[in-house]
Amino acid sequence: MRLVYVYVVCVAVFSVNVQAQQRSDSRANKFDIFIGPQYIASQTISFDHSAKAELNSRASLLFGMGYNFNQHFAIDASFSASSGNYKGTSYNKLGEANTFTSDLHSSAFNMSATYNILPGNFTPFITGILGFTYIDTGVRNGSVSQGCWWDPWYGYQCTTYADTYSETKFNYGGMIGLRYDFPNSVFVKGGAGLNYLDISMADHTGFTFYNLMVGYSFR
Repeated sequence: MRLVYVYVVCVAVFSVNVQAQQRSDSRANKFDIFIGPQYIASQTISFDHSAKAELNSRASLLFGMGYNFNQHFAIDASFSASSGNYKGTSYNKLGEANTFTSDLHSSAFNMSATYNILPGNFTPFITGILGFTYIDTGVRNGSVSQGCWWDPWYGYQCTTYADTYSETKFNYGGMIGLRYDFPNSVFVKGGAGLNYLDISMADHTGFTFYNLMVGYSFR
């Protein structure tokens, strides 16, 4: 009987410790900060009149902050920026092709809603994404601007530079992935997704991306 009693006490103490550990590891009511690399796969965008842009794959750095309402539902805001080159092809009124290469610079601000499927430390998740993407094509639009500044060594300096075609577009998409929360409030999450840009007169504007984030949770 004494052995049974000791066994029951040990099991009870162990259960309390496990529950306390689970509570301390809970995502619920915690903020997240995270940072990590993001890879965007190559893509060809087709425009009207057979024009196209063949974008090479590129890498970006993504960082953000979010909040976990409970073990399942979370929202976050993130920012990323990337650069990469591409080959463009356009046609004039005579049907003659004009091929060129240029550098593409882009940055994106996104709001995301995430559902963590499992309540535990390890869980798959589903995320919906809405945001805006700024795009600088690197192609000159014919306008020339002048900028001047004061240099402490050389005095008043001026230079001219050509403006390029740029615009901000609405984007939307989603991703699936996995997350693991460590006992010390550090977590890792990563996955794959598809992001669409609302580009007029263009087809196939879905971009496949992959990312891997390292973060920290706190109250």
